[in-house]
Amino acid sequence: MQFLPLLLLAFAPADAPLLTMDEWVRNWEVSRDFTLAVAQKMPADQYTFRATTEEMSFGTMSVHIANAIIFRFEQVSGVKSEINTKANNKDDVLRIVKESFDYAIRVLPKISPERMQQSFVVDWEGRKEAIGRQIVLAMFVHTAHHRAQLEVYLRLKGIAPPTYTF
Repeated sequence: MQFLPLLLLAFAPADAPLLTMDEWVRNWEVSRDFTLAVAQKMPADQYTFRATTEEMSFGTMSVHIANAIIFRFEQVSGVKSEINTKANNKDDVLRIVKESFDYAIRVLPKISPERMQQSFVVDWEGRKEAIGRQIVLAMFVHTAHHRAQLEVYLRLKGIAPPTYTF
């Protein structure tokens, strides 16, 4: 039974995408909801908490997730967001995070196949350019990376993070 997934792969069409667009959108919706659940758990008066002096605060890291999504989805989609990313409190942060995900979810299915294949300057460590679909995947991973840090911040404050969902 453990070889069944490998057997199924052998019969998958060679040009089948890793995920369909509907699956990508659904995964971004789940990521949005889980990221918001993590951000909601931290009390408002702890949004300035940082695990070490070198780290971003909880609130700043939450907005960093949102800003990265906005910047890269604007780059790949060519569609400007109208999100006000000025945050003064927890409610602002939650709004920015939600709006950034909603923006990505709205523009993702409209990104043309040509733009998904187009090369963009990213200037990441070890990579100067990436194609659109690589950037979309990288933002999904980037979100998970920083959301996991936020979960550690919750634990450091004695707060159990929400149950992982995917």
